Amino acid sequence: MSDNDHTPFEGVPGPQQWGPPQPVQAPQPWLPYPNAAPSVAGGGPTAPGWQYAPLRLVERDVPTTPTHYHGFWRTQRWRWWRVLLAAVVTVVGFFAAGFAFGLFGYAIDFARTGTVDGTGSGLTAGLFLGNNLALASLIPIALLVSLVFRQPMRWMSSVTGHFRWRWFGASLAWCLPFWIVLAVLSAVLGEQGGLGVNKDTVFMIFAVLLTTPLQCVGEEFLCRGVINRGVASFFPQTTRLLQVLSAIAGGAVSSVVFMLLHNAGDVWLNANYFLFASIGCYLGWVTGGLEASCAMHIVNNLTAMVTLPFTDFSGMFNREAGSSSPAVLVIDLAPVVLAAIVLTWRAHRKKITNVSAPGAAGPTAPPAPAQPIQPPLPMASPAGPPVRSRAPRRNIPRRGTGVPASSAAAPGWFPAAPAGAARDSPVSRA
Repeated sequence: MSDNDHTPFEGVPGPQQWGPPQPVQAPQPWLPYPNAAPSVAGGGPTAPGWQYAPLRLVERDVPTTPTHYHGFWRTQRWRWWRVLLAAVVTVVGFFAAGFAFGLFGYAIDFARTGTVDGTGSGLTAGLFLGNNLALASLIPIALLVSLVFRQPMRWMSSVTGHFRWRWFGASLAWCLPFWIVLAVLSAVLGEQGGLGVNKDTVFMIFAVLLTTPLQCVGEEFLCRGVINRGVASFFPQTTRLLQVLSAIAGGAVSSVVFMLLHNAGDVWLNANYFLFASIGCYLGWVTGGLEASCAMHIVNNLTAMVTLPFTDFSGMFNREAGSSSPAVLVIDLAPVVLAAIVLTWRAHRKKITNVSAPGAAGPTAPPAPAQPIQPPLPMASPAGPPVRSRAPRRNIPRRGTGVPASSAAAPGWFPAAPAGAARDSPVSRA
């Protein structure tokens, strides 16, 4: 068999095959699946109708199992020294901010009155503003402390990774009626000092309205956030019992710190502060964030300072022994308890998220949707104007030879044998 008698490839012209190319057979289209996605124009079904979960990015050093707010710092990479470092950062940052804003308060008083009162002369308008700003600085300090535990700052507000403003507004609306009733009863039944406009009234109105909410949020971020989480992080969050024990330990220590920060010498005032802080920790457990406790704290402080700009507030921080009575536990804590009950009911009713596991491994990015199979286009000549084919050359033998000129380059051509001789060609030999 000669080299020219090979079997050509199907559909693909071989190097020795002459003539027009054979058309390539198109692949068979996909058979329809029972749950195939709707077909697109010009093609068959795209792919089976699989449903992919949404893409969820995995955060670093965050809980991998459902965890309450207080236990969010207890992760797989938790180390005890991070708690000590967080305490150092918090204390140094707060004292630095307190010193700076204390000087700022004295500067305000000097700019307004031309004198600076001593520390024993009582609270002044400038010191009130400086105190509120120092406590408000606990918000950025707490956010920076979260970086010590290698967590993004946005997880400091709640287990959802952001401050839930709608839930915060709803909590304000549900808390406000209880303190309005308390303020009205206090005004009717209590003794009010001389109310009047004084030199500090306008300044104190703006200071109370603009800085008191920030002061409340700063205390919440410190006590219900940093301290509560730091103490609770010593407990693994692996069982329900450990979660409860960690919540009790974190809530107790943070409530004691909240009580000591108010520097009260009266036992009933200290009990009031401790119980108020404990209820705030409970709201963090139920709602999964600081929004509800911040709202309750803001409403409590603002309603308590309604008459402050119109009175002599120099003795506002007088909390020595005997300055209060057991009645404060009933009067001041009654709206707190009622508000906590209502907020708990609303949180369950609105299905507010109180646990999350942002570090759990989620599905990766879904694969690209399958494209319909399109049959390949038939082979054609390159684009361009049609080329007129030349007329075949006349088969005239070359001078001095018996070989036609057009056959000189044709592979497999053999000269004719002399007359009477046997034809000796590969075909005849075969």
